[in-house]
Amino acid sequence: MNEMHWRFVSNLNAGDDGLNDAGIETFTANMTYSLVRETIQNAIDAKNKENQNPVIVEFNDFYIKPTEFPNNQEFIEILGKCLASNKGDATTVEFFEHAISVFSQSIPVLRISDYNTCGLEGAESGLKGTKWHSLIKSSGSSNKELNSGGSFGIGKSATFSCSDLRTVLYASKDSSGIDSYIGVSRLVSHEEESGKWTVGKGYFTESDKMNAILESFSLDGYIRNEPGTDMYVLGFSELDNLKYNIIESTIKNFIVSIWKEKLIVKYKDIIISKNTLGQHIGKLSSKRYQDIQNYYYILSSKDPSILHIALKKEEYGEKYGFGDGECELLLMEGEEFNRNILMTRSAGMSLFEQNNIHGSISFTGILMITGDKMNEVFKKMEMPAHDAWKPGRCRQNRKFYENAYKDLRKYIKNQVIDNFGKPVGDEIEAFGAEDFLPEIKDSGNDEKKKEVLESSIITIENKVVKPPNKPLNTIVDEDDENKPDKPDKPDKPDKPDEPDEPDEPDEPDKPDEPDKPDKPDEPDEPDKPDEPDKPDEPDKPKKKENYKLVNVKKRLICINKEAGEYLIKFTIPDKAKKAKLEFVLVGEQSSSKIGIVNATCKSGKVKIIQVDDNIIIMNNIINYDDVVIQVAIEFDEFCMLEVNYYEN
Repeated sequence: MNEMHWRFVSNLNAGDDGLNDAGIETFTANMTYSLVRETIQNAIDAKNKENQNPVIVEFNDFYIKPTEFPNNQEFIEILGKCLASNKGDATTVEFFEHAISVFSQSIPVLRISDYNTCGLEGAESGLKGTKWHSLIKSSGSSNKELNSGGSFGIGKSATFSCSDLRTVLYASKDSSGIDSYIGVSRLVSHEEESGKWTVGKGYFTESDKMNAILESFSLDGYIRNEPGTDMYVLGFSELDNLKYNIIESTIKNFIVSIWKEKLIVKYKDIIISKNTLGQHIGKLSSKRYQDIQNYYYILSSKDPSILHIALKKEEYGEKYGFGDGECELLLMEGEEFNRNILMTRSAGMSLFEQNNIHGSISFTGILMITGDKMNEVFKKMEMPAHDAWKPGRCRQNRKFYENAYKDLRKYIKNQVIDNFGKPVGDEIEAFGAEDFLPEIKDSGNDEKKKEVLESSIITIENKVVKPPNKPLNTIVDEDDENKPDKPDKPDKPDKPDEPDEPDEPDEPDKPDEPDKPDKPDEPDEPDKPDEPDKPDEPDKPKKKENYKLVNVKKRLICINKEAGEYLIKFTIPDKAKKAKLEFVLVGEQSSSKIGIVNATCKSGKVKIIQVDDNIIIMNNIINYDDVVIQVAIEFDEFCMLEVNYYEN
């Protein structure tokens, strides 16, 4: 048996390999994000079809001593040769000086392990065409099935982009129980002592044929007992925000795979599965990840307004060989949606968001291609980074692919228009009016509906107010009910000096007579110090300031006009301590508060803790909770209502 070494074969003077590896450079812009995306995709593609459980991908970071690095002294010498052989390239010199310094302290390592997969079959033979050969030795090629996610073999470079040593160790147990491991290092061509130059790619192996070592392997004490693959990224460079980056990349790229129970991702004590997906999405920033939250709502909600449209081949695809149901389109209409469709294929990885569908209808949705033929066609158009479909990549029968993609976009556009488009006629819908006009349940009679838009005045209160010695543009807040002004009424005796005013003070006395007996007792100015207690009331506005207006899709249904009863339906967007609903009656010239008689939660987990004037205050605010509240208001005519949702 030969000894284990880091082996770099001669390039036979055919050409040098530099540091700027095209495959690795593809992923350097967002290294951890790409690493997570590509390694998970490869694991899904390696799914063991005989195992019905989801693919599990586990990430674990740890440190090793420099002496635990396989043949560390030999490898450090190779780094030195790479440095010495490329003195004229400043970038290369900088890279290898840093790589050598990595061995001066503990070395960070990231292990990526997958389960319910087949492992690297073919390790014992190393033959071309096996899964082992495709991952370890092939460049720019892939032998994956047509319905797989990967297609170019470039994704395996993502692990090297995150290594300060450009080195990864692969260990595996295949479905036959064969253990194997091998190290792969993608450095640069360098000169050996013999004067010969090497290729840039080397292997840690015991064979000059660069075959796998048929033994189990571990760096962190982990023992594999089932089929699957372990990748050890040595000199892992992206430890900062690793947890967040794993969660973000997993959710953004595999939300459909996770929801369909094809995938579970773990990082230490964090588990991202169908059961926990909503919790993790809820912790993401609302503004930055609003589209992701909308996609999750489409997948998870039972909202009947969400459309599930299975492909009918006569509408699209028959001339391309697609059958019924080869894709499913999920659509939802609502305010301020991105007007995009998230495109996915069978593996469930999010590819890109198709835009330029319709400029005036606010919608969002997901297209899931599941059929074999449709997957085959669109996989051939897919870019290596899995972020676009380009028919120009298909040199043979290019027109076929151009038309297939163009007609798919047309099909999606037609579905949006057919389901959400507004009929063209004499009437023009006021933009945003759907937020205010309540939906009316059919009451079963032909009673003529009265439009109440003439005024926003609900009650008229007769008051005589002394003209203030203030500019005319001063606004008096009627919510204070002029209570602070009542003690000033004794000043009105000054008015009798005017000839026609004597009777005027008597008129306000009539509505105020019940209070009149108290006023003789109030001349004692000492009672006024009680009024200063009111400065405590600014605490209430502070609480109000803590509430922020949140845009949510709401639906208001009138269920009993005479009783002023309505159902308000909405979905909570974010977890919060408290939330409140504000009801406002909207008129042509102005708006005003509308009193709430009572409110009852008919569906959802929220708890109504207070009904105050036109406000409903709730707690137990859980994100993505579908809520239905029945409300009775102090108004028995059809009207224009505005309902605002606030979170604390």
